[in-house]
Amino acid sequence: VRYTVGGDNGPPDPNLPDVVRAWNEQYLSPRFAIATTEELFERFEKKYGNTLPVRRGDLTPYWEDGAASTARELAENRETAEALAQTETLYALLRDAPYAPATVYGAWRGVHLFDEHTWGAANSITDPDSPDVKAQWAYKLAFLRTAQQDERALRDAVVHPFPPVPQGAVDIVNTCSWPRAGIVILPHSLALAGLRARESTGRPVPAQRLSTGETALFLEDVPPLGCLRVLFEPGEPFVPGTPVSVKGTTLRGGILEAAVDPATGSISTLRAGGGNLVDRSAGGLNGYFYVPGRDPRRARQDTSVAVHVADSGPLVASLHVVSRPPGGTALTRTVRVTAGTDRVEIIDTLWKSPVREKESVHFGFPLRIPGATIRVDNAFGIIRPDSDQLPGSCRDFFTAEHWVDASNESTGVTLAVPDAPLVEIGTMTDETQNRGGVRSWKEHAGGGSLLWSYAMNNYWHTNYKADQEGQTVFRYAVIPHGVFDPSAAEKAGIEASQPLIPVPPQEGIAPGASLLTIEPQGVIATAFKPASDGKGWILHLYNAGGGRASLRMTWHGGGKGTFYRSDLAERRGAELQLPVLMPASGIAIVRIE
Repeated sequence: VRYTVGGDNGPPDPNLPDVVRAWNEQYLSPRFAIATTEELFERFEKKYGNTLPVRRGDLTPYWEDGAASTARELAENRETAEALAQTETLYALLRDAPYAPATVYGAWRGVHLFDEHTWGAANSITDPDSPDVKAQWAYKLAFLRTAQQDERALRDAVVHPFPPVPQGAVDIVNTCSWPRAGIVILPHSLALAGLRARESTGRPVPAQRLSTGETALFLEDVPPLGCLRVLFEPGEPFVPGTPVSVKGTTLRGGILEAAVDPATGSISTLRAGGGNLVDRSAGGLNGYFYVPGRDPRRARQDTSVAVHVADSGPLVASLHVVSRPPGGTALTRTVRVTAGTDRVEIIDTLWKSPVREKESVHFGFPLRIPGATIRVDNAFGIIRPDSDQLPGSCRDFFTAEHWVDASNESTGVTLAVPDAPLVEIGTMTDETQNRGGVRSWKEHAGGGSLLWSYAMNNYWHTNYKADQEGQTVFRYAVIPHGVFDPSAAEKAGIEASQPLIPVPPQEGIAPGASLLTIEPQGVIATAFKPASDGKGWILHLYNAGGGRASLRMTWHGGGKGTFYRSDLAERRGAELQLPVLMPASGIAIVRIE
């Protein structure tokens, strides 16, 4: 029995030793002992360990949706965590500034403590304006603000600022451990010598000035844990081999086609060389739904929808959908396709009104994938709702690390969710259902391939925010594919959260080269950073493939690199076959000196 005074957050009871002593003096059975949790389980294992049944699966919890009561700050914290991981990798690659492990620790501490499971006081809903409630939220929020400040300071120390003159060269860094092709967005504050761009090898780089004032580039093959140098000169930008275009409210590029319904603003058509992947009977992709109260049957959609072209190609084509949302003052949904990519990018910007009555916000993604299996990206693993869950698990909503996927034997769609981790399957969360006066939760996920992004709510009666207001941005990427590939889904999800990074040319890795490459392709680096003692690097690896993998790494840092394991002799040279057979979803941590 776990015991404290007053429940889960109470202090130790100073009277407990006397009570236990008196009980044991008076009664033979049961005997009480004051012990640690460790001692309890050691005794339990010794007595019953050989007879315990084995149960495998995810014990999906019920508490997580409270995080969406501060959706803007939740998104900022997720973005800070991804940026911090990339910043650590920049220190490993560029090696142009002293690594500051204390600052890094402080930044990660802020990220983790903001993610701690409660957002406020016991009376945060019943008395949201009390000084105590406001003070607790300010204390909570300070963890995020500290993490953001520390990450920015770390990034500024390792990446030199661009000088205030037109730039003739920009390095594009790939902090991921696999080759990347994709769009790079240069800020409007960065002056360029011209829009005619080439790689340092001479290969043309398509470019386009966007309606936002930013400049978009498309790079075909940025080396893993490496960079490419792009040179700029006056002249017309290069046009991609297969340009994108806009006709009416339809975006086209290569085999990809996405059409926006002018009446609702949702994506009514999504094709990738085949039939429409949108289930029109359930609406369109990225539809806005506002639930006033707890009953999703009362959900309302936005009105006064207007669609206009923002960018018309040839590299980037985008539409702006502006509407009046219930529960808010304005909603802008940007739908974008880029030449050479396999995805539709979505940026939803909602200006929320403060509402203290119960409410929730959802974005619908009804996919038409017959016989689909749903997979959710968990922490170092994938779960299939129902089949991979233990009895008693939550099925009303799921928490995705980077993505959720719906696939059958031949076709599928991965939905990347950088900012809004909560996902519902089949139906929106329904808090009106009850059995005997007690909230009734779903017993089966079900729902086919209808996905919902559960973006906002204030449903909890304690610990979380009573209302939220102001501008919040939700980004998504809709990525059609063939047969489901777990490593491809993991990479796509990470790419949506960790962009290619433009930096001024500086000392460090040579353009066109990688510092380190990892094989097989299903094994990816989830962290690569300098060791805190300054004597090497720390590499965190995750086997995102579907089977076991024998780890191989190739170091391209010259004689400066030595792979090291305490159970191996040191071996200098380019390639090392580590005696590490990683299981599917397995992890490994390697130190390189």
